[in-house]
Amino acid sequence: MVYFDMDGLLAKYIPGGEYTKKGYFLNLEEDPVMVAVIVELQRQDVDVAILSQYLENGYALQEKKQWLKNHNIHCKQIFVPYGSNKDLYINGSGPHILIDDYTKNLKAWESAGYVAIKYYNGINGTHKTWKGRSIYHNQEPNDIIEVIKEVLQDVKTEKKHKGRNSFVQEVRLE
Repeated sequence: MVYFDMDGLLAKYIPGGEYTKKGYFLNLEEDPVMVAVIVELQRQDVDVAILSQYLENGYALQEKKQWLKNHNIHCKQIFVPYGSNKDLYINGSGPHILIDDYTKNLKAWESAGYVAIKYYNGINGTHKTWKGRSIYHNQEPNDIIEVIKEVLQDVKTEKKHKGRNSFVQEVRLE
């Protein structure tokens, strides 16, 4: 499953925006590149989901759900309280890949044993703390899709490889 964050990824982040104000999330502009990426991945039968944090203020969650509906993004949606580790809200066997613009989320995801991809949206990345896989707002959608599919393939291959190694070790122990 490929999980997509919303704010700063599908919906453009507004620096200095009043994100606690009613209407903030509902009225964010879409990032057309990333919306195209998620739609095309779905068309290619790649399992995708939204995995986004929300403020517990009585309206942010509903605004995020409505935003997805307004922008014709129809997939599994997982919303977690702001500040929560996203990995605690997923289940099932992998691979689990998170695409997010926030390094703290990505590091927590990797610490849980999953694969993370940083999205540089033209605003973030000023501290240069992320050293892992990355995609960029100025890439073409097909180039981003290629990166995501390569990562998916690598994770599946690694999982199979690890499975074979485990089997070999078990045989040696007997």
